[in-house]
Amino acid sequence: MLSESMQFCSPLLVNATLALSCYCYHDESDCEKSRQVRAMGYEFLAEAKKLWDLEEDRPILITTIQAVLVLSVTLNVCSAEALGLRYARAAVAMAVDYGLYDASDAQCKSEPIQQAHDFTAWCLHNWCILQGYQFVISPGIDTHRLPSLPDPETHAEWYGEFWIQYSSTMTRIGVNHPQFFKARCELLSISNQIGCHFSQPIVNAVADGV
Repeated sequence: MLSESMQFCSPLLVNATLALSCYCYHDESDCEKSRQVRAMGYEFLAEAKKLWDLEEDRPILITTIQAVLVLSVTLNVCSAEALGLRYARAAVAMAVDYGLYDASDAQCKSEPIQQAHDFTAWCLHNWCILQGYQFVISPGIDTHRLPSLPDPETHAEWYGEFWIQYSSTMTRIGVNHPQFFKARCELLSISNQIGCHFSQPIVNAVADGV
């Protein structure tokens, strides 16, 4: 966003991310500030929904898939799970149309673009499986179609890292995000295989208005 590049950023994705950030903010020591931040979240969410409506008739972008995924999470945080499920379903449909799970054209993509596509595919996979567990429905994503995850010990840069710093020290501490993300993906892949045998298709669940 700071570089003003639109390759991995868009107004829709920015507003969706800011909306989720605001709704996740909580400060028990300052209730008024929490209320103001949530009000900002409502404005960001309204703007994101407006931008999403404008995007529906345009060519699918990777940032659009990412934004709709974030909107699905945001709606779940706002206790609008059924609506969030619809957004998740839309994100999966767009990902399929976009060719996110098509490995045949991987050779034609640059490394940063392929990395963004693979990471997005796994994030969408993980979120849909969590929703499937919540609603007892099939996520509608075949884990076997996803790209292999690199070894976090030798390709930590692929995953990125989060650093925290406590007020009592000047030292930053990594949270081992590469190892955590890969382990989480593998665990949810197992959950997906189990869930597909015991849950109803996602189309039926959405139609039933879960």
